[in-house]
Amino acid sequence: MDGYGEFFQEQVHKWLFGQSPTDPISPKYVALSTSSFEPDGSGIAEPIGPTTSYIRAEAPDAYFDVIERPVPYVTQTDNAHDITFVESTASWGLITSFGVFNSAVDTGLNDLYFGGDLPAPGKTIDDATIAVFSVGNLVLQTKNNGL
Repeated sequence: MDGYGEFFQEQVHKWLFGQSPTDPISPKYVALSTSSFEPDGSGIAEPIGPTTSYIRAEAPDAYFDVIERPVPYVTQTDNAHDITFVESTASWGLITSFGVFNSAVDTGLNDLYFGGDLPAPGKTIDDATIAVFSVGNLVLQTKNNGL
């Protein structure tokens, strides 16, 4: 069975979230979705509409904590600052997943981190609501199943 080594995972994670000398992918944007989606970003269902006011939330590199390894074969980081979305002007529906992208809009080619599922059953964003990932609540994790 193939798998990435832990060092490789850690280095990629550090690069992606601005904690290595190599230039990170920046800026990054957090997207919300009303459904789970694929690793290539297909199937994402952002609550975009003419009356919703939804846009992806920008998350600069400084918004992410240092890399951790909580258990073997797992590398993770979380948000060191609140990640705040604009106030909704209509319901965004039941949000069940999030992703991190390198574009403020969906181009189909910019999925950096996918499939962050929210705890069941998700969170309904009603009219006049400000969605926030409070410090430490947006956990980005990579797993290696070992060799």
